[in-house]
Amino acid sequence: MATWSKEWKLSLNADKCESSFFSTNTREANWSPSIVIDGKVIKHEPTPRLLGVVLDRTLCFGPHTDVVTKSASSKLKILAKLSYADWGSDKFELFRIYEAVVRSRLDYAGPAWQPWLSDTQMKRLDVVQNRGLRLVTGQTRSTNLESLRCEADTLSYNTISQRATLRSYEKAARLPASHPRRQLLDNQVPKRNQRNSWRSTSLSLSSKLPYGAQDRLPLAQPVRPPWTPASNYTVHPFLPGVNRKEDIQADKLRAISNRVLQDHGANIVIFTDGSASGGTLNGGSAAIITTGDLEYPETTTRILKRGALFTSSFEEELQAMENAISWCIEHQAPQECVLIATDSQSLCQALLGNGVSTHQLKLQLDLCCGRIIIQWIPGHAEVAGNELADAAAKDAAADRDDLPRPTSYKGIIPTINTTIKDPPHEHARTQEVYQHFSKKKDKTLSRKDQVMLGRLRSGHSLLFEAYKHRIAKSLDPLCKRCNAGVDDTVEHWLVCDSTACARMELFGHTNVELGDLTLWPRKSVALARKTLFRGVEQC
Repeated sequence: MATWSKEWKLSLNADKCESSFFSTNTREANWSPSIVIDGKVIKHEPTPRLLGVVLDRTLCFGPHTDVVTKSASSKLKILAKLSYADWGSDKFELFRIYEAVVRSRLDYAGPAWQPWLSDTQMKRLDVVQNRGLRLVTGQTRSTNLESLRCEADTLSYNTISQRATLRSYEKAARLPASHPRRQLLDNQVPKRNQRNSWRSTSLSLSSKLPYGAQDRLPLAQPVRPPWTPASNYTVHPFLPGVNRKEDIQADKLRAISNRVLQDHGANIVIFTDGSASGGTLNGGSAAIITTGDLEYPETTTRILKRGALFTSSFEEELQAMENAISWCIEHQAPQECVLIATDSQSLCQALLGNGVSTHQLKLQLDLCCGRIIIQWIPGHAEVAGNELADAAAKDAAADRDDLPRPTSYKGIIPTINTTIKDPPHEHARTQEVYQHFSKKKDKTLSRKDQVMLGRLRSGHSLLFEAYKHRIAKSLDPLCKRCNAGVDDTVEHWLVCDSTACARMELFGHTNVELGDLTLWPRKSVALARKTLFRGVEQC
């Protein structure tokens, strides 16, 4: 380097240079190289910082974990100022702040260094997350971690890290062979010890994916300049007068859709639809070319294609649209106007943007010699042509004679999330309480009510004598309502004779179980503070 620099009239500043040496062999890692430039010895730095990541000699990333946990912990002060038990932002807004301010520090370049961490170092990251989740949910320090994560609707940080690592592996496996990340994946170096790395961890996680996930579709590369104008096609992602299809009756919605399709005055109408089981598996697409009356369309051609084993509804809708455009390139006359009706509003909006996912489709549209109109129509509006396309797409998905399409990067992400997840709850009480938990109901509550119900569900609430006893041993943990010599807990409140009237008023019946605490009616929350601990005399 020094010789090359002198040849090209450059000078290296030895004072601004550092040397480092890395080895997973602890005996070698202590070696300190001595490198001289123009008579000056370069400083040896055992823990250099590269692109915000602190490296260390043995690549255990302990020093970087120190930096990350300290930085993330300092940001928890922001959450502490916004989260109180009886006022402040609700837990869903606080969780978004936590992700943006705190977890972003933990996640930065995570797949590059987190697979190397030992279990002890990974636990330190989990500790920071748990502190943040307690602030977000308002739960006490004694609340078990499973209940805490259920309240926040999130996973352990170890699982979050594994998902990110597997996603980075799947992306690298779809890159061109000349890409450095792909070369790192393909060029195996013999392991000298049992240390984990990005590659070994990724391969271990990838082996858990279902059969067929290894048939990968390369990443789509931008091939169309974003400033290229639309050639001879127009996209209509809305219907006039329709804001929410749920607010309009089906027959009226069908009439509006047919009228809009008729007003375009197209010679040919193509109905497209994509199908995926559960929105993620066994895809299929169909394009139905029709002529004649829209109420009773005459099908001239059916184009069915089996989709990917692991996919999304958007991808299958995109494939169906490509099927239709391919037909137009081959059969459309220059003077003809073809109308393509799709029930995917997101696809129409993507065509109006510059996303990479629609680049290939736009290139196909540029090749059409006639005019193309793409119109969104609401799904399940009983439009005749749309019903034909829907049935055909399901037939294409069920066709096992056709080979499935390779799985794209976006298509494999839902499968990663369903494969890499936390183990089942070990805490029996948590499993019983949160088996029917839905965060939608909590979204309608105030911060005060969210915290109160969360503490009731976890069983760690100061409203019960048994929990007060955990804090101050001098306090009596027994129930003072029935004097039956039983600890005053949430479980006892659900069966206590003295709270039967309160349970009737809140739930409409007295036979209440732990799982019912997640099904609490919204109108009852306002009564909870008045009736929850009412005794027989007060009733």
